[in-house]
Amino acid sequence: MKHFYEVIAKCGHVGKRQYYEGHFFEKADNASEAAAFVRKCGRVKHDHQDAILAVTEITKSQYIEGIEAKKQELYFNCNSRYKQKAAWLEIKQNVRPEPKYLVVKIRKQESNKSVYYGKDKIRKPNKYIKLNPRCFEYNYELIGA
Repeated sequence: MKHFYEVIAKCGHVGKRQYYEGHFFEKADNASEAAAFVRKCGRVKHDHQDAILAVTEITKSQYIEGIEAKKQELYFNCNSRYKQKAAWLEIKQNVRPEPKYLVVKIRKQESNKSVYYGKDKIRKPNKYIKLNPRCFEYNYELIGA
């Protein structure tokens, strides 16, 4: 017996270290079969292990509505770079940054601790700071989110 599934997958061609959150509607025997079929579809990031974000079972009416909505979606109707650039304001709403490329930038806070931390002289202070991080206070800030 066939079931209806909505599969959310990472789609490409929207910029470096970003993905488009595409919704696909499939009819399959089970969820893993639906996910495997979507993974082979065009525009889906094939080389990513986490390309399939979610698989949910839906009703037949939701399946039919989803197919019609996908036909109207500009991202899947663009056949060239120029059309996609023209429709970028609508496409941009579903563009997300890749989580594995979010970078943590470390900023050193001003502190009254000496760079030498009780030693007379250190030849390579940057290396000393890197190897002894607990001597200094850091402020972590997430970049790219």
